Amino acid sequence: MKKELVPDEQGIALAILFVLGNASIYGLGARAGKDLWLAFLLAMALASPFILMYARVRSMIYDKSLSEGLEHLYGKWASRFFGLGYAAYFWRLACYVSGGLASFSQSISLNNTPQSVIVLLPLIFAIWAAKLGVETLARFASIFVRGVLFFLVVMFVLLLTTLDFTEFRPVLYDGFKPVFIGALELIDFPLTETVVFFGLFDVFASRKSPYKIYLPGALIAAFFLLSMSCASLATIGAQKYMNNYYPIFVATSRINLGGAITRLEAVVGLIFILGAIFKVSVLILASAKALAIGLRIKNYRHLVTPLALAVIAGSQWFVKSVMGIQLTATKTIDSVDFTFQVLLPFVVWVIAEIKMFRLRKEGKFQ
Repeated sequence: MKKELVPDEQGIALAILFVLGNASIYGLGARAGKDLWLAFLLAMALASPFILMYARVRSMIYDKSLSEGLEHLYGKWASRFFGLGYAAYFWRLACYVSGGLASFSQSISLNNTPQSVIVLLPLIFAIWAAKLGVETLARFASIFVRGVLFFLVVMFVLLLTTLDFTEFRPVLYDGFKPVFIGALELIDFPLTETVVFFGLFDVFASRKSPYKIYLPGALIAAFFLLSMSCASLATIGAQKYMNNYYPIFVATSRINLGGAITRLEAVVGLIFILGAIFKVSVLILASAKALAIGLRIKNYRHLVTPLALAVIAGSQWFVKSVMGIQLTATKTIDSVDFTFQVLLPFVVWVIAEIKMFRLRKEGKFQ
């Protein structure tokens, strides 16, 4: 198949939109309480080495497809197991995102609509988008992300009229432990979910491209999430931020400028829905590519529809209620996430460095 090349600028836009995705309304880092801003800064600092590790591994095979690169570094069978494992993990994430989208829709307006029906409609778009490939998704992201960031800035500016900065004081009143726990939440979701980029991109423009895409994209998105989350906490209070399922949605509903500008929570809800659909598209695409590696199938597009339809059942299996998706979005450490976001990438990186050293010594790899 033709290798799809994504320019660095479009790759950054895709990374920003992916990280924002379904994270734009949840109470991220809620366990940090009043010190939410510290938890965000700590999470960004702690997650950066892992994101750079993902970029390092991908930079070693920047001019090869993931299938070719993995087989070159690890051999045929190891690359197949790698593909199968990550295909299952990316599909699992797609189920959670779809389930979260359905739970939000049912909580806001579609309370009598079956979850399977709500999930089916976005998946139709996700199938179409995933089959178009990563180049098309990246071009769409480069356009759509501008509107998303613009509206988030507008929301933040309008929230300034409702802020109570005393909600952030006193600093570290409960000690450093809540900050650290909140940071772990943020690292798990959404920052290190960028491991998905392992299986998403085919080739890069240069060896430095993964570094230019992964880390800047994740940190820019994290900065916007930091701004909106802290503004929401200062608007509704730390206690309500921790106890509410969708605190950012609730906070923006309080914007009222003379009765002329109101009901802006609808914009936040729309951003969440579109971001979640985009994220599901990316996850299904990455899962199909990884599964194609595992099954030695040349055209990953044949796998997109079966995987997407399986998400309908998976979303109901993994997500039972809005409380369940909230617990998933704010969990501290999940064994499955730790395995695929930290442990396996670390093992892959170490083995790749050793293999690269040997290949360079033999003059077989530049």
